[in-house]
Amino acid sequence: MQVRQHTPAADEPFNQPGGREATDPIREIDGRWLYYMFLAGTRNVVADRKHLNRINVFPVKDGDTGANMAFTLGAVVASVRPERPYKQMLDRIAETALTNARGNSGMIFAQFLFGVSSETGERASVSIEPFTASVKNAVRYIYQAVADPMEGTLLTIVRAWADFIDAKQHRIDDFGQLFVESKAILEKVLAETPLQLDVLAGANVVVDDTRILVSVSTLKYMVRGGRVSPLKGLLANLLNLKPIVSIDTDGNSMVFGKPFSQKANMKKVMAHIHRTSRDRAIWNCIVLHANNRPAADWYTRQMTALTAASPVARVNISPVIGASAGLGAASVAFMFG
Repeated sequence: MQVRQHTPAADEPFNQPGGREATDPIREIDGRWLYYMFLAGTRNVVADRKHLNRINVFPVKDGDTGANMAFTLGAVVASVRPERPYKQMLDRIAETALTNARGNSGMIFAQFLFGVSSETGERASVSIEPFTASVKNAVRYIYQAVADPMEGTLLTIVRAWADFIDAKQHRIDDFGQLFVESKAILEKVLAETPLQLDVLAGANVVVDDTRILVSVSTLKYMVRGGRVSPLKGLLANLLNLKPIVSIDTDGNSMVFGKPFSQKANMKKVMAHIHRTSRDRAIWNCIVLHANNRPAADWYTRQMTALTAASPVARVNISPVIGASAGLGAASVAFMFG
């Protein structure tokens, strides 16, 4: 499904449904409230997308987390319109997010929305208790979307929020108050996330100097995700090439190499890593794959031989990577210390 990308403007009008005053307690929300809350959140993501691009460093610092989230949420805003029934509106948002999700962050958040939708019964409106239950139950959907869940990531933030509102549901009956009080706990959890990642905690490493090399069997998923131009994808398909995609810390990609098999592709990846690390040491590396354990095993052996240390993580993040790079994709992210 193709959508016209919409970037909500900061001054785009926001009208509270039902003509309520801003100070009135919000005991229940319907589909219109959900839509306008989603729109407001999307504006904030769009406004802060460059900051989000900079602060994301795991599993790889690919410089496009904010852009991917902004695209995913913007696609929803461009495609759906306010509807009064809560469940109907929630279903529309979740379905559109799944269809247009881009990148790891977009896929994970779309899975969260799908989880909330799946855990919500047919309702014209929702109060805090059933809302909280649907959010709490949706957490497992995002953990199941990642084969090897790791704390200190988006998963942790969502789970912490779900736990917080679950603990507050019997003491707060105003959505406005619930969301305002959520902000402090989310800021605290966000500040603690670097300490939960063993790969970065206490390490004196220049994470800006990171390289990511991805071995793919087809470029069509990279084209769909915006990493590679349609023309390059078409040429690779016509010539049956299995090129290498290099991604820098700003999220820019470069396609190089002309191997005709993934095995040859992977050998070229390692040759490139050897060349780029001649004059400086690789501090550490991470191997990621989409249901391709043999490729991950091979990369692990090669990187261990090169650096004299095992990769700090070997992560199967299918179906998240599968939707962005295609099942069978494998990549190496390495950091210069």
